[in-house]
Amino acid sequence: MSDTGTMETGTERPGSGGTTAAVNEESPQEKRPGGKRRPGRDRWERLSLLSPRAFFWIFTLGTTALAELLAFAFCLLAYGRAFPAFLLGWLVVAFLTAASASFVGSRVHTLSWERQKSLEHYATVDELTGAPNRRVFALRLESEVDRCSRLQSALCVVFIDIDFFKRINDDYGHQVGDRVLRQIYSRLEENLRLYDFIGRLGGDEFVMALPGTDAHAAWGVAERIRESVQQAPASSLPRVSISLGVAELEEGMNAEQLIRNADMALYTAKNNGRNRTEVYGPSAGSART
Repeated sequence: MSDTGTMETGTERPGSGGTTAAVNEESPQEKRPGGKRRPGRDRWERLSLLSPRAFFWIFTLGTTALAELLAFAFCLLAYGRAFPAFLLGWLVVAFLTAASASFVGSRVHTLSWERQKSLEHYATVDELTGAPNRRVFALRLESEVDRCSRLQSALCVVFIDIDFFKRINDDYGHQVGDRVLRQIYSRLEENLRLYDFIGRLGGDEFVMALPGTDAHAAWGVAERIRESVQQAPASSLPRVSISLGVAELEEGMNAEQLIRNADMALYTAKNNGRNRTEVYGPSAGSART
């Protein structure tokens, strides 16, 4: 199998053939990272940002009006007439009391909302790199496999492993290793389309899903990524290389099998000398032609 030969794909994006347009229409226009977003989620988040201020004024004015009406009713029932001076003083007291209570309530609401958002973030995103974590990627891949199987659309998964990453940690320290991980993730993101998605599996392994992309185009994407990492401009970070394994969705295959095939292709790339891209199974030969 060839190691570094550049496939004649030019600068076109992966899967630029007929299947890409279908994916572009079917796939939701989502933000990366973080996987699918529930319908109306952005609108709810915007309302949540405004809700402390809205809560303050609604509660303050509503409580003040209610208190004033109760005071007016009390005057009429007890004395048969209203006392303007009393009602005015009661209005001031009611307003200040309601404003204080609503301020505390809105502040508690804001802190609770911020804490909830923080928990959601850490539950779905890898803290070191900012990539979606393994669980988020797996859930979205299952959904994408079902969609592509239903529409008979192409789908490829690419496994990425940093070569000799343990040696980098041993020779330069874990802080440098962390910076290398962030740099690799940045390179991967640069090669993603809007409807592609990526995740960090842990350690030095990342995985990409390329909807609407067959093995031939996915091999080209993987090679461009590998070359961009290998030819990165000199910096304070040590030069690294990556190995990649590509697998294409086949009829009757589920997400777990697709991931396993990509992992086996990566294993082959590492056994064949690293710093190379391998394609799993029957797609291996045609991907390079």
